[in-house]
Amino acid sequence: MKTFLFEGETLTPGQIVDNLESGNCGVEECHTFVKPFSEEELVKTESDYLEKSKELNSLERELEAISQPLKEKMKPLKKDTKDLIESINRGGEEVTEKVYCFPDYDSKTMGLYDKRGYLVGTRPMTRAERQLHINSHLNKAV
Repeated sequence: MKTFLFEGETLTPGQIVDNLESGNCGVEECHTFVKPFSEEELVKTESDYLEKSKELNSLERELEAISQPLKEKMKPLKKDTKDLIESINRGGEEVTEKVYCFPDYDSKTMGLYDKRGYLVGTRPMTRAERQLHINSHLNKAV
């Protein structure tokens, strides 16, 4: 297929359109394609690109200088809000404190109770904890 239909003919742009209109077998009204630049258009486009790039670079440096102090102020707030939402999702605050262990020999688990007497967790009993010691029960009864 020819890359230029009217090669070797000297036609004006109007004559080219007239020939295209009269000789086609169909028209697509909206077809997207890349129209190559002329040499002048290419030089102008590259020049525009360089100008816009310089302006953009300058504005980005200005933005960075303005935003850096705000970013520093935001860091602790972001950490605090992250911690707070995690606490909300957990339904409480995560703490590390002393717990009191009480065995449940039937289920072979150890109940962990906080200082208010509430069950805060369970874990499997260790082998040593599963050994029933008469002395340990007698000492508690006294």
